[in-house]
Amino acid sequence: MTQLLGVAVVLSATPVLNTGVRNIRLYSDGSGQELIQVPSKVTSNSPRSSMPQRLDHIRISGREVFRFAVTRMVELIRQAEADCRELGLSGIDVLIPHQVNQRIIDAALADTGFPQDRVMVNLDRYGNTSAASVPIALDEALRTGLCKTGDTVLLVAFGGGLTWSSAIVTL
Repeated sequence: MTQLLGVAVVLSATPVLNTGVRNIRLYSDGSGQELIQVPSKVTSNSPRSSMPQRLDHIRISGREVFRFAVTRMVELIRQAEADCRELGLSGIDVLIPHQVNQRIIDAALADTGFPQDRVMVNLDRYGNTSAASVPIALDEALRTGLCKTGDTVLLVAFGGGLTWSSAIVTL
């Protein structure tokens, strides 16, 4: 069994014009903080609960998180397509979404019409690797040839808090 200890993507300056990070969008909405909760050494003082509670396990409100994730992924894909036009890019060559749930990815693709064959999905091999999912999927997309130098890649993620973000990167 392989144990994953950590994942990082290292970015560096390049003399090559029109490559690198082209656009980043970061969002958060604290009003949904109870939809995804992660254990901590801190006691939760939820406004919806009269008694403070300690979390021993991750707690996710499945239906609400599903709706949130699909809605935000659709928004991020559409925003990125518009951003590409404004940046003078031909479009998104490869989409690398957060690898949390295949149904979320499928629903977002159905809504946006983004082609499935240009999406990196590795859930069937690794499952949900949480915050490491996008870097792992980017590495695999590069190693397998799904994306290559010169391609414009859209990275999309969402998580607790609630937070969601995207980055357009030209490799």
